[in-house]
Amino acid sequence: RDDHRCAYCGGGADTVDHVHPRSRGGRHEWTNVVAACVRCNHRKADRLLHEIGWELPFVPRAPRWSVAFGTTSVRSEPLWSAYVVA
Repeated sequence: RDDHRCAYCGGGADTVDHVHPRSRGGRHEWTNVVAACVRCNHRKADRLLHEIGWELPFVPRAPRWSVAFGTTSVRSEPLWSAYVVA
């Protein structure tokens, strides 16, 4: 996700962060999750970006390969179909 770079400081990312925290109604989906370093993730905690004066340098989105990858892998390996979300 995000080229393994923290969306907040640009350093190496070790975790993911929910831009709109799940504790405040945010969903676990591509458009609400960004890569983050542990330090920034901890500093942000369960707050919204505008509450701490932070901004994202991009709009989170699903990767272009996600849909194609899922359908291709199911067709090429039928045994995986039980483990791949359709």
